[in-house]
Amino acid sequence: SLDRAWGGPVGRPVRVVRLSDEIDGPVDFLKLDVEGAEYGVVRDLVATGRIAMIREAVIEFHPVESEPDGLSAMARALGAAGMTVTITADPDTPIGGLLGA
Repeated sequence: SLDRAWGGPVGRPVRVVRLSDEIDGPVDFLKLDVEGAEYGVVRDLVATGRIAMIREAVIEFHPVESEPDGLSAMARALGAAGMTVTITADPDTPIGGLLGA
């Protein structure tokens, strides 16, 4: 997670790559579960045009303090990219839900 509070006291460095750099052809289905980084990942996919290569996606989303308008901005960006967007909030928890596109 980008938020240290979500990961507990133990941290570990990991190699990070941009998803947009890894997409070089059609993607039938993308499942994105990146614990708060989803807004930046989707912004990058839209900015690079790689979103056009993704036929269908399910994105787990979380409220993030640094992205107060994150969910609606992400939904607008995906809609503007030609995707039909559905949002399902998790009724058992206030920490997010799923966005289908």
